[in-house]
Amino acid sequence: MYSEKIKYSFIIPTYNSEKTIFKCLNSVLNQENCDYEVLIIDDGSTDNTLNIVTELSKKNDKIKIKKNSHKGISEIRNIGICNSIGDYIIFVDSDDYVNPELLSVLNKYDDDVIKFSVFCSNGGDRFVQPKFISITGMECLKLFCNSENIFATPWGYAFRRSLFLNNKLFFLKGKTHEDFGLIPLVLIYAKTVSSIEYVGYNYIKRVGSITQETEYEKEISRMYDFIDQFCFVIGSLNNMDIEQSYKKIYNDYFINRLYIKINNFKRNIKEYYDYDEVVKKCCKKINTFLIKQKLNYRKFT
Repeated sequence: MYSEKIKYSFIIPTYNSEKTIFKCLNSVLNQENCDYEVLIIDDGSTDNTLNIVTELSKKNDKIKIKKNSHKGISEIRNIGICNSIGDYIIFVDSDDYVNPELLSVLNKYDDDVIKFSVFCSNGGDRFVQPKFISITGMECLKLFCNSENIFATPWGYAFRRSLFLNNKLFFLKGKTHEDFGLIPLVLIYAKTVSSIEYVGYNYIKRVGSITQETEYEKEISRMYDFIDQFCFVIGSLNNMDIEQSYKKIYNDYFINRLYIKINNFKRNIKEYYDYDEVVKKCCKKINTFLIKQKLNYRKFT
C-alpha cells in the first residue's frame, strides 16, 4: 500500500519498450532509498511491454500503471506530472536506467531542482554541466546557457513537483522536442537549484537516419516542432521580469541551438526535391518571430 506522502515519483513513459523496460524498471526498483513510487504511463504499446510491467507490478506495489491510447510523449509526461504524488518528480526514459544510490544522494539536498550527472553511452560530453550548490534558477539557467552544452532534457533532474503545478508548466501537447521548450522555464521558476557530481543517470544514445519518405516527413515535422518550441521558450523568457543581461545570455544560447538544428536539418533533407521550399518556410517563420520579439540576430536563410 502507498503512504499518503511520497518523496519521489519516477515517471516512466513506455511505448513498445519490451527490449529495455525490464532493465530500466529494475534499476529504479533497486534504489537504496524506499520512499518512492514508480508511475508507468503506457502510450498504447502493441508489443509485450505491458505484460512485462504488469508481472513486475504483482511483485512490487510501488509500481502504478496507467494505460492510454497513442497520445505522444508530451501528453504522456503531463499525465505523469498530474497523477504522481511525490514531492519530487524524476523522469526516466524506458531505454535508459538509473544508478542504485540515486535517491540516497538526492536526500542530502532540499532544492527545488537537483541536477545530477549523466553518463552517455557513446562517451559524449554534451551533457556535462557546471557544478554548484543552491543558487537561484535564474543564475542556474545563465550558467547552463554559458556552458553551451545540452541541459534541456527532462531526465537527469529531480524537480519539485509543485514547480509544474503552481506555475502551470506543462509540455506542449502534440509536439516533439518537448523538453527544449519547457525545462528552461522550470529551471528559472526554481528558487534554488543544485548541480552535483554524482552520476545518477545512464543515457543510451539512440541512432536514427532518414532513409524513407515517411522518415523525411517526420524530420520536417520535427523541425517545425523545434521552431514552435523555440518561439515558446524565447517568448516566455522575454515576457518575464528579468535583467536584460540575463535575457541576452538566454537568447544567445537558444538562437545558437536553433542555428545548429536548422543546419543539421538542411544537411538531412538536401537530397529531396522540395528542399528549397521547406527551408524557406522554416526560415520565414523564425525571422518573423525574431522581428516581432525585436531580437536583433543574423537572419536565417
